[in-house]
Amino acid sequence: MTNKKINLPDAARVKQLVLGLVMGLIVGAVLGALTGFWLWLAAGVTFGFAVGALTKLPERDAR
Repeated sequence: MTNKKINLPDAARVKQLVLGLVMGLIVGAVLGALTGFWLWLAAGVTFGFAVGALTKLPERDAR
């Protein structure tokens, strides 16, 4: 067997995805409460995940 290094997700990437999901959950809950339409919650979570997944990570310092 060969020793293969498994590439784990970068901590910044995971943080970005979680932040997107939480923001989408909050926006979906607020929209759902204001309109009385519960599917806004699912739409908010989906939108938050998409934003978190598609947003470019910030550049790292070259120090």
